[in-house]
Amino acid sequence: MLQITIDKEIAIASFKNVSRFNYIISQEVKDQLNTIMKKNGAKLILNMQGLEFIDSSAIGTLISVLKTSKENRGTFYLCNLSPEVNDLLEVMQLQTVFDIYSTLDEAISKI
Repeated sequence: MLQITIDKEIAIASFKNVSRFNYIISQEVKDQLNTIMKKNGAKLILNMQGLEFIDSSAIGTLISVLKTSKENRGTFYLCNLSPEVNDLLEVMQLQTVFDIYSTLDEAISKI
C-alpha cells in the first residue's frame, strides 16, 4: 500500500495499487509517516500520484504528519495531486497550509 524509499536523506512515500486514501488505510499511513517525522530534521515527500479520492480521515492524517514535522523541525511536502484531491484541499483552504508541488522532481529540488 505505502512504499517508502530513501533518496539523499529524503524519505519518499508513494501509494502502490491504491486509488482511495480513506479511513480504511489512514491510520496505518499516519503511523508510518509520523514514525519518519519523529526524527529531528526529517525530510519527507508524500507522492500522491494515482490517488483519485481522499476523505476526512486522510486529511486528518496529512495534518497530523505536518504537525509532527513542525514539532521536530522537519520538512513535509506533497506532490502529484490529482485535480480532484487538489480541488478538495483548495475548498478546505489547505493549499496554503501544505507545501504542494506538481511533480516529485520539483518537490525534491525544493528540499
